[in-house]
Amino acid sequence: MILLLSAKLLCITALPITPVLAFVKRWLFGSLLCKLVPLCQGISVLISSYCLCFIAVDRYRSIVMPTREPWTTYHAYSLMAISWLTSATVSSPLFVTQRLQPLALENTTLCGYFCGEYNWPADNRIKLFYGSMLLICQYLIPVTIMTFCYWKILQKVRADWIVAQHSMLTAAQQAQTAVRKRRVMYVLILMVVVFMASWLPLTIVNIFRDFGIEAFLDIQMYFKLLNVHAIAMTSIVWNPLLYFWMSKRHRQAFKEDMIGAGNNYRRNNDVRLTKRFVVTKTPQPGNLLYNQNHRHYRYLKQQFSLHG
Repeated sequence: MILLLSAKLLCITALPITPVLAFVKRWLFGSLLCKLVPLCQGISVLISSYCLCFIAVDRYRSIVMPTREPWTTYHAYSLMAISWLTSATVSSPLFVTQRLQPLALENTTLCGYFCGEYNWPADNRIKLFYGSMLLICQYLIPVTIMTFCYWKILQKVRADWIVAQHSMLTAAQQAQTAVRKRRVMYVLILMVVVFMASWLPLTIVNIFRDFGIEAFLDIQMYFKLLNVHAIAMTSIVWNPLLYFWMSKRHRQAFKEDMIGAGNNYRRNNDVRLTKRFVVTKTPQPGNLLYNQNHRHYRYLKQQFSLHG
């Protein structure tokens, strides 16, 4: 649920505005959105990272330490509140430092209002400290937690796999267990790799910008920023794809939903078609028309649970 809310918030604030900003190259959305959009983007990014960490920790507790009591609804709501509060606190400087400012850049054709972090103090160390803290909170801590949890889970899965190979299972059961264990390993490894790969380019760009190393952005700056931003936004869709394609249960549920939707559509059409042939005035028994309609109606009643 939290991932869904953060993904929607990110889609609303980042996906429509970033391409417009990249192509127009100036801010068109007013001073209020100049402050709110970066704040919402920062909150949604941190929420997504923390949720993935909580999922990793929950799996670690369930698989590596199964004797411990599972998290309750109270724990879930508490973690949700902590993640939102922490994300809002860490992202709050973006609301303060963002400002809409008219600029006319020299040696370029760009002019107009630009939205940027123009309210930082003259001492650049404060901005560097915040950039470093954001790097730690949004990238390094989640990567460390997920890597540790999934590495421990992989060790546990591998140990259970070795035990299963020396058990009394048949060859077919051992092969099925091996396939299942490999699928779990692939999902766990890809979860960490996808998170690191999707956010690494934007993280590197932000580090270079905070420390004033912007030589690589001198040419096609907006195009490069759009590319790394688009790569980071793909993190929204990778996790559902991983869960779907690597989970046989999820694929089967999707097929059943699609087949069920098709069956319901055909059933509704058949019922509407049948009502056209139901005789409103009851004929006398023994009549050929009565016998045909009665048998047909009883069949439809058995198939579609019609009442009457």
